[in-house]
Amino acid sequence: MVLGLGVLVAAINAESLYHRDEYYVQALFFTPLVFLLGLFMVIVGNPVDANTGEPAVWARAGYGCSVGVGLLLGGLALWFVGC
Repeated sequence: MVLGLGVLVAAINAESLYHRDEYYVQALFFTPLVFLLGLFMVIVGNPVDANTGEPAVWARAGYGCSVGVGLLLGGLALWFVGC
């Protein structure tokens, strides 16, 4: 679901850039975040710790790292286009 949202936002931004020569700054910032988080979630799923019944610590750390890298890439994208 999250990966699909990332692809959808990227497609909308690409279409508007191609047809109208404009882009959405918010989409440019959030697309890498949503795409990387969704890709990580598709790859690992939602592993549960057998002892506590909660999501595994390594999965939560991976979710956080995916969000952090996505924010970094989104910030770099904004910097490269001059926002």
